[in-house]
Amino acid sequence: MCEREQFFCSLFVFINMGFEDIIDQFHEGEFDPELYFGDYDTFFSILEKRKLMDRLDIEDSDIQNRLLLWLHKKNPSKFYQFVLDKLTDLEMDKDGKIYLELADKSELSEFFCDSRRDYPRTSVEDILNGNTDYWFDNTTDDVYRDVVTRISPQNEKILREYIFKKLVNQQIDPETDELQEIAEEQGHPEYVLIDSEASNRIINDEDSFNFIMNNYLPDLESNLYSIHSNAYGSAYESEMYNNIFNALQEYVDGYGEYYSVPHRFKKDIMTQRFRIPVASNFNSNVLDYLDSGKEWGTRGLLEYWGSYIKIIADDFDCLKVDAPDYPDYSKVDEYMNEIFTDYI
Repeated sequence: MCEREQFFCSLFVFINMGFEDIIDQFHEGEFDPELYFGDYDTFFSILEKRKLMDRLDIEDSDIQNRLLLWLHKKNPSKFYQFVLDKLTDLEMDKDGKIYLELADKSELSEFFCDSRRDYPRTSVEDILNGNTDYWFDNTTDDVYRDVVTRISPQNEKILREYIFKKLVNQQIDPETDELQEIAEEQGHPEYVLIDSEASNRIINDEDSFNFIMNNYLPDLESNLYSIHSNAYGSAYESEMYNNIFNALQEYVDGYGEYYSVPHRFKKDIMTQRFRIPVASNFNSNVLDYLDSGKEWGTRGLLEYWGSYIKIIADDFDCLKVDAPDYPDYSKVDEYMNEIFTDYI
């Protein structure tokens, strides 16, 4: 009879079994909850009512994901406790907010695609780590137009003083219309003497400035080129940094922060850690992973990857970031004015 009607035979055995025996057989792979209860959720709920949930081994790879999905609905605190224990890059603060806790910000680069068609992940890592030195050749072919006319009044004053100090009392050939006019006004048409007024008028006249720079101030041109190139690179890096974090908002919230913690092994030494809140889709991402991993065996478990970043990198869409053809010129101007006195 049992061979022909296996289900009814099994049902008879089940009716005469205690729930603790059922749990033992379940962990031994000899009891199928879906056969008797229709689904795992019903099975877990019945065990909960009978106060037997603690008898279930959540480390059992065959049920772990199903049990976590049920716990998320019935016992969220236990769910998060287990998830945060298995995903070592996550922490929860006292207010229940979940953060990525990383040794360094550059670890966020793992969220990004790594293919020849995309902006390189290694470059994303460098930018996040601040380990870049963008240098662009030929960012300008006209330092008067792209530097002198775009600096702040304060830096323009510094440039006037630079010209005055370098050329004070030196006789300058009046090779431009403006210089000729200055020379005549000074009473010696054959040369110009540089004073504060003359240096001011030279800066305001492109031909005169270029003539002075090219013939009397050999270091000035290279310094102005360096100012523009460095500002251009900094503006480009800044824009890339913002683009990267705009893309990262798919999985994190904001820009994060560094904080200090005591060194694990060295007394009186502090080390830096980086933390950033996870995005609001954290729950749905973890639940999707648990649901899809139910049939994957050990590969579908949280501890297989051991980190939230690696789960996202393996099972979800990688992020892409676009590299601009050129930076925002208002940022170039900003950085030029910031670094101007480093060169002049």
